[in-house]
Amino acid sequence: MPRARHIAGLALIVGAAMAIAGVFADWPVYRHRDEGEAVIKVSFDHQGARIAPCRALSEEELAALPAHKRTGQDCPRGRVPVTIEVAMDGRPLYAATEAPSGWAEDGPSRVFGQAVVSAGAHDLVLRLRDTARADGFDHEKALTVTIAPAQVLVIGFDSENAAFVIR
Repeated sequence: MPRARHIAGLALIVGAAMAIAGVFADWPVYRHRDEGEAVIKVSFDHQGARIAPCRALSEEELAALPAHKRTGQDCPRGRVPVTIEVAMDGRPLYAATEAPSGWAEDGPSRVFGQAVVSAGAHDLVLRLRDTARADGFDHEKALTVTIAPAQVLVIGFDSENAAFVIR
């Protein structure tokens, strides 16, 4: 008889736990974003230009190097930072200057940012500087995009083709 009461009590506790889990599975309603909002993300890795150009080594300098290091050129390892600007409808949306990665600062700069925007048609202007120039940008693109509610628009940069990628 006590065994039957234990089983009934266990069934009652498990049933109550399942009922509570069922209630909280649908309530309260959670919305990650408001209706009519979308997200624009900027995400890419890109290697900036070298901090100084490569120079040819003289015959004497080559002779002084070990055989496995005789490449004919001396190239500095450091890279310049990458600067990105995204403007939407004439207003700045995202701007960042990312330093190169790596111990010798010779790796790619990693860019990631996001902004919540209203859904609809927007004019975007994308700018990227990956050289040591003081002002202006090396790559620019202007386009009109239509973003659906709850859509995530991702902006990347294709280093091989030197072009912005929109997905």
